[in-house]
Amino acid sequence: MAYDVLFDNLGLLSLPPQLSSTIDCAPVGNFNCATPFLASGGIPPGPGGLATFPTVADQRAATSAFVPVNEKLPKSIDWTLGVQHTFWNDFTAEIRYVGTRGIHLPAQIRLNTQAKVTPSFFLPTFTTAPSQATLDASTVDLAAIKATSGLVPAYGNAGFVANITSYQPWASSTYHGLAAQLNKRFSHGFQMVGAYTYSHNIDDATAEVFSTVLSPRRAQDGLNLRNDYANSILDHRHRLTFSVIYDEPYFKNGNAFVRNTLGNWEIAPIYTYQSGQWVTAQSGIDSNLNGDTAGDRTILNPNGVPGTGSGIIPLCTSAVAVCPATVTAANAKGKGVGVVGYLATNPSAQYIEAGYGALATVGRNTLQLKPINDVDMSVLKRITITERFRVEFRASASNLFNHAQYVGGFINDVAPIPSPGFIGPQKNMLLPNNPDFNKPSTVFSSNPRTLQLALKIFF
Repeated sequence: MAYDVLFDNLGLLSLPPQLSSTIDCAPVGNFNCATPFLASGGIPPGPGGLATFPTVADQRAATSAFVPVNEKLPKSIDWTLGVQHTFWNDFTAEIRYVGTRGIHLPAQIRLNTQAKVTPSFFLPTFTTAPSQATLDASTVDLAAIKATSGLVPAYGNAGFVANITSYQPWASSTYHGLAAQLNKRFSHGFQMVGAYTYSHNIDDATAEVFSTVLSPRRAQDGLNLRNDYANSILDHRHRLTFSVIYDEPYFKNGNAFVRNTLGNWEIAPIYTYQSGQWVTAQSGIDSNLNGDTAGDRTILNPNGVPGTGSGIIPLCTSAVAVCPATVTAANAKGKGVGVVGYLATNPSAQYIEAGYGALATVGRNTLQLKPINDVDMSVLKRITITERFRVEFRASASNLFNHAQYVGGFINDVAPIPSPGFIGPQKNMLLPNNPDFNKPSTVFSSNPRTLQLALKIFF
C-alpha cells in the first residue's frame, strides 16, 4: 500500500473569496494605491480594493470553493504475482499479473448543484418524427424542467448559491494486467526484448483539472460518480512491443577497408502496437441543467451506425406558433415553453446530441480512437581511422514507414498534447452534431516520419 500527496494546485484553485482577487497599482494597473503603501494600510476595503463581506449571508453567497477539513490522502493498493524462467543460457521468459486499486483519488465536484433532469423527468428524443397529437399530449415541457431548482436543498437553503467547486476524495480506479515478456541478453551481436500486456483500467474520474477535454474533468453528475465508472482514458487493452539490437559481428578483424565498409554496422528496430485511447462523446451543452456543461454526454441509438453522430431539432406542441429551430441557453422562447422533445436529424446515427432537458444515455469513454501501429528504426555505422581516432554516424527514424497514426497523444512519448490551441478542435471531434465528429484526422497530427542524424567524433 502506498500513499500519495495532494498537489498544491488543488488548494490554489480553491481559495476563499477574500483571497481570490489581486490589485495592480498604477501605473501598471488602474488602482491608485496610497503612498506610502503599507504605512497607509495597504489595500483598502470596498470597491476596487479587497473584497469585503459584512454579513454571513454575503460570505456564503460569494463562496465558490471548499477545501475539505479532514483531507484523505490518495492511496494505491498493489498486488502482483510473477513466474520467471531462464533457458538456453541467453533467454529469460516471464509472465506476471499486476493489480492496482486506487482509493480516495481527488475528483473535481460541484457540491451544491444537482441535475434537474432525472430518469423520470426529461424530454424524449426521437429518431422518427412523432405525430403532433403525441407532442400535444406531453405533460412535461422544457419550461417545467427549468423551473425546478438546480441547487442541493441543504446548500440552497443555507444561502450557498454560487457554484461551489471542491476536490473531494471520492474517485477510485481499478487496474488488472497480464504481462508476458521474453528477453534475450546481448550475445553474438544480438539482443531482443518482446513484451505483450493485456490489461483493463477502469475509473470514475481521471483528470482533476482542465488538462483535457477528451475525458471531462467533472462528471456528468458529480453527486453520482458511480455513474461515470467506465473504461479509463488511460485504458489500453492491448500493448505489444518488440525491440531488437543487432550489432553485426562479422568483419571486425579484417583489414581496415573491409572493417570500415562491410563491418561495424548496428541496427535497432522497435515495433509498437497499442489499442486506441477511449474518449467521451459529449453534447457540449448543459443537457441535464445542473449549470455545468463539462461532463454532459449523449444519447445512444442502439440501432445506429457505429461511430456516427447526429444533431437535433426541437419539437413543440401546437400551442407554440413557431417552434424554434434550435434551443440555446438563452433562447428567445426562453424558458422553453412548449418544447416537449427533440428529433434526431440523422436517425441512423449511433450518438445523438442530448438537448436541454434530455436524458443522456451514453456512458463515459465509449468512443475509441485509432491504435498506435508504429515502427521505429536506428542504424549506426562506426568508422575507425586510427587507434585513437574514430567516428560514429547514426540515423534514427520515428514512424519509419510514415504510417498515419491519428492518436490522442504521441506514438513514442507519454507526454500529453498541450491544451492551448487544441481544446476547440478536440471538443468538435466529440460533438455528434459537428461535421468533425469521430474524425481524429481533422484534429490530431498523423505523427509523420521524423529523421534524426547524428555524428560523433572520438579522439
